[in-house]
Amino acid sequence: MALWDSDSRGRICDDPAEVRERVDFAELMLHELDAARPGSFGLLDQVADQATVSPRAWRETFRALVDGSLTNAGAVAAHLAAAERHSTGGSITYTVGLPGVGKSTWAREVWAPATGGVVLSSEGGRRRDRRAAQAAVLQQIPEHLAAGRDICVDATHRLRETRDVLVTYAGRYGADLHAVYFDAPLALSLQRQTTRPGADAVPAAAIRSMAAKLRWPTPDEYQSLTVVEPNRAAWAYNARSRWLDAKAAVAAHPAAPVHCSSAVGT
Repeated sequence: MALWDSDSRGRICDDPAEVRERVDFAELMLHELDAARPGSFGLLDQVADQATVSPRAWRETFRALVDGSLTNAGAVAAHLAAAERHSTGGSITYTVGLPGVGKSTWAREVWAPATGGVVLSSEGGRRRDRRAAQAAVLQQIPEHLAAGRDICVDATHRLRETRDVLVTYAGRYGADLHAVYFDAPLALSLQRQTTRPGADAVPAAAIRSMAAKLRWPTPDEYQSLTVVEPNRAAWAYNARSRWLDAKAAVAAHPAAPVHCSSAVGT
């Protein structure tokens, strides 16, 4: 909010008054939703203590609150109670990152052995038949979640729109939801394409376009967020670790692969 406010006051444009009005309106709405405080979950904070609630139920309720389907504290409390009762025991872990930064290798060699879960990947369909491969992956998710299995969906998931499908499945089956962000530089992704067969390599222009659109998941899209560095060191992203550099975050908030399963939360 402070950033919006400063930007609006310093903006040189043809319609500074209109920009300022929009920021004032946004601030008003945040205060009405009790969401202007740092780390606020709005109405959720009024009905429950986050430490006493299932992380899955908290995320599902916060998602509904963000979507606008919950308009008062009573509705939030009812949704939270229903979410606490609804679970099949499965979980979804999904990767976020550019092609070639190690997502598939991490899923196979780190996540799968640590959790015993199932890796779902469209690897091999990077260019030709990519959409068909991605559709095939999505079609398998309901069966696994209904059976209470832990799954890792290996894909770029660079946009909120592509992650929405997984968030919806998690809510429908009462599954835990964990995001894993691969914090690798654009140069690494570009270099890795030169080592792939021509049919599988992603063009440099496409990689740059993906990098420009890559967005971090937001708290309504996960219960835990793990950041994996290029050297495979991993740390749990939270209110304290997000302010640290990678080395300090790994040392103070290390994230083991098992943290991405439904057995343990981060």
